[in-house]
Amino acid sequence: MSKVLEKRLKALRIDLNNLVIKEKLMLGVDKKRDTVIADLVKLSKRLNEILKSSSKDIIIEGHYSSVIVPPDIVSHVFILRKNPYNLTNVLRKRGFNEKKVKENVLAELLGICLLDAINTFGIDKVSEVDVTNITEKKTAEKILSIVDGVQKKVIGKVDWIKKLEEEGHLNSLL
Repeated sequence: MSKVLEKRLKALRIDLNNLVIKEKLMLGVDKKRDTVIADLVKLSKRLNEILKSSSKDIIIEGHYSSVIVPPDIVSHVFILRKNPYNLTNVLRKRGFNEKKVKENVLAELLGICLLDAINTFGIDKVSEVDVTNITEKKTAEKILSIVDGVQKKVIGKVDWIKKLEEEGHLNSLL
């Protein structure tokens, strides 16, 4: 989705996860969780270098954003939400181990990324988009309509705990 936005907006896209790996901005590897441990100090420094050198609009992608991106330079924050069952399938297809899958699904259930974004950037800059059954292109269109003021920003509509509890599926995820 961010690649679609990058092309449409002629913006610079920064994938923080890829930047950590590509430029070896890490402290090490967490073997239990099968993931790298980002060096947030180095990542923040590198991001600031990139931000200062660009004259384009910038799309920053990744969950490290709420930790290292300066809130004063941000105009919009979009938290992409996905039904935890669908998310489980996506993560398994990507080869995530079960511990990592459960960690990500629990974070989605609880809306951790949304809360982090609100706490860092403020509620007025944050929107959430349910991407469960829509394409990347449609997601990009929704985001652009919010940026352009055509559609109102949405926050607080996604409640996986309530939805899954109503459907009788919550306990199976917990």
